[in-house]
Amino acid sequence: MKTDSISYEINELPVPIPGHESSTHLYLIQSDKTALIDTGPAATSGVLLDRLQEIKVNPEQIDFILCTHIHLDHLGGLSRVLRAMPQAKVIVHPRGVAHLHQPQKLWQASLEISGQVALNYGQPEGVAAERLTAAREGQCIDLGGICLEVLYTPGHAAHHLSYIDRKFGNLFAGESA
Repeated sequence: MKTDSISYEINELPVPIPGHESSTHLYLIQSDKTALIDTGPAATSGVLLDRLQEIKVNPEQIDFILCTHIHLDHLGGLSRVLRAMPQAKVIVHPRGVAHLHQPQKLWQASLEISGQVALNYGQPEGVAAERLTAAREGQCIDLGGICLEVLYTPGHAAHHLSYIDRKFGNLFAGESA
């Protein structure tokens, strides 16, 4: 899409959910800067990197990973994907920062609640604290002419975020819709 001399592209990147017939849908938003919304489970981090290669996107060029919520199907692969994205800054709800840095409690809770499903997703690994940024309600993630505004959208999870582009009317709602 090219409007008002702003180059803007949205790619939907479905990645399979191990043990299910459905997929987690990730989104790549490209303008002057590039943002990836969620990373999918640990077990499919290679699939995400393959999808990026298919659409000719170098993971090293991704500026932001925008987290909707920290459940394993949406962010379990974060640390693995970040290895290929050295400059990506991770934006996450303040309640999710500690869980992504030290995911042991998240993993144990996932095993207790989901059992084999959690095992299918794969165990998350910790993310270096300096890569994680706590989001603020109303914060603008500036992609260069495109502002993705952070919305706190609890419901599916108390730490759920959505991102809205008010200029073009796009809402990235994770599982809050």
